[in-house]
Amino acid sequence: MASSGWIPLQENENRGRTPEQQIREGMTWEPLEREKAEKREKLGNTRNPSKKSSQGYSEGRVIDIIARRVGLGSSDTYEKGRDG
Repeated sequence: MASSGWIPLQENENRGRTPEQQIREGMTWEPLEREKAEKREKLGNTRNPSKKSSQGYSEGRVIDIIARRVGLGSSDTYEKGRDG
């Protein structure tokens, strides 16, 4: 069964959003992606961000994964918006 936040986020993936909305969405995804990253680290799957591991996890830095997921051009844009 999906968590309560999963379905609305999934439905919003292809909708046009402002950068502010993309950053807020990324902040929602961040705890979930950090949890996945911890699992990847334990399995030793931390290197290639463009591929999925054999366990189905996206690989790479959490902020890179989030920036791709929400449609921002770079993780720098996401970080500046999140931290700004």
